[in-house]
Amino acid sequence: MRREYEDDARSRASTMSTLNGDDLDFGFPEKTPTNKTFSADRSIPPTAAPAARKAMGPLESQLAALMDKVSQIEKKNPVASVTPDDYAAMKARLETLEAEKRTWQKRHEAIWALRDEDVANNIKIRGVLAKTRRELEAMTKLRDEDLVNVQAVRIKLAEATKQVDRLKSQGPAASGRTSPMRGGRPPSMMLERRDTTDLFAAAKAAALEQRALEMEKRNTDLLHQIETLKGGANIDDLNRMTAHEAWKSEVATISAKLKAKDAEIAELRAAKSMAAPAPSGGTSAAAGAVAWHRVEAIHEEHANYRERMGGKLAVLRAEKEGLQKELHRKEDECHELEVRVQSLQRRMGA
Repeated sequence: MRREYEDDARSRASTMSTLNGDDLDFGFPEKTPTNKTFSADRSIPPTAAPAARKAMGPLESQLAALMDKVSQIEKKNPVASVTPDDYAAMKARLETLEAEKRTWQKRHEAIWALRDEDVANNIKIRGVLAKTRRELEAMTKLRDEDLVNVQAVRIKLAEATKQVDRLKSQGPAASGRTSPMRGGRPPSMMLERRDTTDLFAAAKAAALEQRALEMEKRNTDLLHQIETLKGGANIDDLNRMTAHEAWKSEVATISAKLKAKDAEIAELRAAKSMAAPAPSGGTSAAAGAVAWHRVEAIHEEHANYRERMGGKLAVLRAEKEGLQKELHRKEDECHELEVRVQSLQRRMGA
């Protein structure tokens, strides 16, 4: 009996030395519902009754040490005490969150792609609007220049008309019985001045009325151009066609008026040549010849002025087209640089 007890004590000591146990009294984990047992004391006399208390075997000692280690590990790291059900629920939750994350990532990428397309479309729209605004300003400026030239031409025509009317009014007086005195004032000077003033006022009113009609026609053309642009036509072709039609109609109108005036002057010359000269009409004939020379000089001056202005307008238009092309090229480069800067900013932000 003493020998068996010594063998148990020796095996228990070897087991505890293996598990690095310093104390023989082990604490069981809280989750284990076993009772706490006490090991036998080494100083127990061999005469004690072994049947009264049960000795702890080596397996029980190892199990107690292992349970103590497990309880300490669970206290230090609560994750180690996760059950399989909790692990399965956590794994399912993690998979759900990963799927949701992938969905949100796809949506985020789609939103950024749509934003990039919107930015590119806005840049294109700004370029088209700027081009349209420049062309509209150029067209408005050209229209104002054309109106100024038309007014100048009409003023010249009004002056020529006054000269023709004055010659018509002086025609019957040249074939009269007496000629105006050299140092005196003709008796019909006030009437002629009043007729000239009325004629000038009528010419001015006609010019203003014609300008209003041209403005209305130009507005109608612009509305037609806008409708055509909505249909998909090119604005350069429309501007070129409109300018050509405007110049063509204006040149045709001025040419018709000049032809009418030339016909009136030819009729007056024919009437003068067919009329018999009066004895006392030398001075009047000389004055009429001077007036005719003045009318011819005015017409020649007007023709020269038209040629000079036409050449200057052609040069200015060529320069304007060159500058517009250069400006459009610079604006395209500017837009490209803006797109590059925005793309670089997006990359830096990402």
